[in-house]
Amino acid sequence: NFATPASTIGGSGTPNTAVNGGGIYMAGGACTTAVTTSVSYNTASNNGGGIYMGANMGTNQIYASKKLEIDHSQAVNGGGVYMEGGNLYRYTLTANSPDSLTIHNNTATSAGGGLYMAGGTAQSSNYSQQFIVGENTAPIGGGVYATTGTNNLTKLIIRNNTASTSFGGGVYNASGTLTLNAAYIKGNTATTNGGGIYVNDGTLTFASTASYIGRLDSGNTAVNGGGLYIHGGNVTFSVAPTIS
Repeated sequence: NFATPASTIGGSGTPNTAVNGGGIYMAGGACTTAVTTSVSYNTASNNGGGIYMGANMGTNQIYASKKLEIDHSQAVNGGGVYMEGGNLYRYTLTANSPDSLTIHNNTATSAGGGLYMAGGTAQSSNYSQQFIVGENTAPIGGGVYATTGTNNLTKLIIRNNTASTSFGGGVYNASGTLTLNAAYIKGNTATTNGGGIYVNDGTLTFASTASYIGRLDSGNTAVNGGGLYIHGGNVTFSVAPTIS
């Protein structure tokens, strides 16, 4: 657990490097951030520039009860976070809390600028504005790249991410099952198709609480399918999203 005082892993003057998990590598167990924590300016030569969460995480989690910032990190896949399992969880009961879990300004040279998911859940307990994936860049899946297994995104804002050479500015679903529940996907850009979401294969499910793809103040942009581009697979709606 990270407790008083505030904790920093990395930093512009003292970056960490590794093959996987430039800042933190979690093979199992749980981690709680009870104080403001920054995982910044770290590099992985393979996966998880900021944090790597391994397949043995099971139901274990990173539990952010205070501000957790994962930023300015780089990897081949998952510039900010690479997940093969577990739960990345922002917990709060306060609507206007200044704390948030933010994955921002990270870069992947292959896929998943902010978050690469090969199984697992990223969620906020109550308020989506307190879990943000923003300003990340990758050739494909600028914000989130999801593949294999079961992946869940609940009460997140995915905004202002860029797929620099290909598809899925906000979210790219390569395969497997991806469920969106009360997600806001806005202001993302793809240089080709799927500014907000690109579905390549597998199943994308919009779950019981409505999600928003674009808003009047900040839409998504692409050559084709500014909001949603379906190349293959299945898209199912428990509640239809608002695409505006």
